[in-house]
Amino acid sequence: MPDLIKILNEFDHPYHQMSALTTVRSVLQNQFLQGTNAFNMVLRGMGPQFMFLLQSYGSLSDECSSSPLDLKLYRATICAEAIRMNIFIFQCLSEGLSKNIFTEESLVSYLGFLLNVMVSVIDYNGLPNNVKSHSASDPAIGRLCAQTILHFAKTSSSFFKMCLVAIESEKRTIIETAVRSEMSGYAVAGTVRIQTKKLNFKAFKS
Repeated sequence: MPDLIKILNEFDHPYHQMSALTTVRSVLQNQFLQGTNAFNMVLRGMGPQFMFLLQSYGSLSDECSSSPLDLKLYRATICAEAIRMNIFIFQCLSEGLSKNIFTEESLVSYLGFLLNVMVSVIDYNGLPNNVKSHSASDPAIGRLCAQTILHFAKTSSSFFKMCLVAIESEKRTIIETAVRSEMSGYAVAGTVRIQTKKLNFKAFKS
């Protein structure tokens, strides 16, 4: 596992990062199902690593130093895998709350950080009904974040509302717009709808 975590930091090799993400998710999910070390992995701070990957590739920060072709090939998949990992970790936290391993504050803090990251990704990439003008934007990635925000709004509404209270009004507006857009199916006259693979949230339920 330490070697895989090291690979996650190799931004000049996005294919390796993508493979490592998939492997880490598989290992942690198996541990979670077996009731072994998934909680320990969360406590060791893996969550922020996945948020950092989503932030970096979603907003194309300076860490993304690979070629434009590699970014085009792997960027969306890395973002999707990072989102899946963050959903899984939130589920670990939720399970830990019921067993008094984690506190309610832990869940609210984690979800709050994740919402802020996804807001920045949406703001950078736009949405299918609000495409950004710069060439690096990918509204399909923005939509993945919108889907995830709506998922939390529906499945963890109490924690979601607690987070919204602490989020800046401008970011809260982005969240509300994303939720409304996702719920309406991006039905805007004259807008070309962009097809994107929806995340299978059922796969993360214990």
